Amino acid sequence: LASEIARSLAAGTAGYMAPEQVRSEAVDGRADIFALGAVLHEMLAGHRPFTGDSTLATLDAVLTEQPPDLSALNPDIPPPLSRIVRRCLSKPPGDRFATGNELVSSLDSVVLARHPPPPTTASTQPATKAARISAASDRAESSGK
Repeated sequence: LASEIARSLAAGTAGYMAPEQVRSEAVDGRADIFALGAVLHEMLAGHRPFTGDSTLATLDAVLTEQPPDLSALNPDIPPPLSRIVRRCLSKPPGDRFATGNELVSSLDSVVLARHPPPPTTASTQPATKAARISAASDRAESSGK
């Protein structure tokens, strides 16, 4: 057990390590999603989602405890954001976001739901490169060049 703990600690900080990392199993990018979930939780709640009186107790908490519901801790935290962080902190890697892009997309949807962008009009929409080239071509044709 001591050698497993030593290997685990060499791979990360106890409160941010994914359960599979604590167990010295193979890890992939979803372990990073877990760590980011721990950071997001800490930012929103003001404390880590998994703590203990010792490193071993913290590792046990990562393996066995569920993080507190952020929306219950602070009603100003939107429930969809709380669900995203909870999903990041899921024990089974397969229950977490598969990629960082998937996580970012979910976070974007929460932000856009709370702060939609202002409506755009044709005059305020940025032109794409293809549209600018086409417009320049049209101007050149109409001027006889």
